[in-house]
Amino acid sequence: RSARVKNSGAPCGPSVTPISQVLVSEGMTPDPVTLRADDTLGTVRTWLHSGAGETHHQGFPVVNDAGVLIGVITRRDLVGDEDDGTPLRSVLKRGPVVIYDDSTLRDAADHMVREGVGRLAVVERDAPVKVTGIITRSFSTTSKTSVSSTRRRRMECGCSWRRRSFSSAGCF
Repeated sequence: RSARVKNSGAPCGPSVTPISQVLVSEGMTPDPVTLRADDTLGTVRTWLHSGAGETHHQGFPVVNDAGVLIGVITRRDLVGDEDDGTPLRSVLKRGPVVIYDDSTLRDAADHMVREGVGRLAVVERDAPVKVTGIITRSFSTTSKTSVSSTRRRRMECGCSWRRRSFSSAGCF
């Protein structure tokens, strides 16, 4: 398949969706499973080994009793030598690293590299402590399928796009 070329010379079309033009909200996993800060390692380890529901993920946002994001824990963090009675809050290695839902996937990729992480908790600007999604390094493959067909058609016809708004003169 050949890609269409805009006046700028950059390829566009159905085979190319530049990550600088796709919002995090379109590439994230919405409403991720969250773990409670007071859950114990034993409880979480048992849940992970059960294979139930969403246990296949590699990382999980951790929230306090008020639902406030306090960090992200990975499977690697859970396999240490800590006692099964240890609460998750004691195992967290750093505070949360977040990205806003209206940022671009390029912003997210750059932020992951800067922070040395493989996943970001997604939050809204007006509620920066409430997790609305999670995005991982693999977003580049999933984002191609998550962009709406209307959005793709607008991108293919060369309509300009900016965060949260389209200039749709002559488009859909």
